[in-house]
Amino acid sequence: MNPQMINHQFMSNPLAMGMRKHFFDILQERYLNHQDIIDRVSSQIVTEKDFKELGELIAAIYEKAFLEAMDQQKALLEKHGLKVTIAAGIDKSKEKLIFNQSEKSG
Repeated sequence: MNPQMINHQFMSNPLAMGMRKHFFDILQERYLNHQDIIDRVSSQIVTEKDFKELGELIAAIYEKAFLEAMDQQKALLEKHGLKVTIAAGIDKSKEKLIFNQSEKSG
C-alpha cells in the first residue's frame, strides 16, 4: 500500500489506523502475515461503536483461547497426580507485608 493511500485512508477513517495499531500490538512480528485482511476489516470500522465491539470480540476470542489452554494444562497436570488451582487474581488486602510496614509508612 503506498503512503498517499494510507494517508488518505487515515484522513477519511482514523479508526482504521487505530485498528491496525491494535492488531500490530497483539500480533507484532506476525502482523505482516495478516496485513491484507486487517486492512480490509479495518476499513469497515467507521464508528466508535464498531471499534469498541470489534475490540470486545477480539478480547472474547483471546480470553476463550486462554481459558481453554489453561483447562488443557490443568487436565494434563492432574493426569500426573498434581492438584491445580487457578486463581483469577491476587487479593492485595490479604498480602502479608514485609517487616510489618504499612502503605502509609514511608
